[in-house]
Amino acid sequence: MLARRAAARAAPLARSRSRGRLALWRAAAGATAVETAILMPLMLAFLLGIEELGRLLWTQSVLQYACETAARHAVIDPTDNITTYASGRAYGLSVPSSDFTYYPAQSANSACGGPDVVATYTFTPLVPQLVPGLAITLRAQSCLPAA
Repeated sequence: MLARRAAARAAPLARSRSRGRLALWRAAAGATAVETAILMPLMLAFLLGIEELGRLLWTQSVLQYACETAARHAVIDPTDNITTYASGRAYGLSVPSSDFTYYPAQSANSACGGPDVVATYTFTPLVPQLVPGLAITLRAQSCLPAA
């Protein structure tokens, strides 16, 4: 008789344990937190990549503008220090004048026979720890044809 009572008490306990395990598999209380923990780093990396691509394109545009304005200035005043002028026209960037090369009109290195300004700049991302060793060399050039 005691054995029957013990067995009768153990049966509901076993059923409640199996129900508890089943309920654990169906529980959705922490699913959102787990999904966020998995996807958040990917989303942040994606957004940071978009931002870095925008900065890269902006830097290329600024270098091209600096070369174009320096080549126009070289037509007007070829005796001026054109590389310093170009460095000053790289708005928003601190590009040294040594990154610009000026070839005067009718020189052997000029691409089109007129004044030629070439910029070479190494672009590094804001967070280099994400992609170590990533340094992209940007090149811009502007050459006005000889008159």
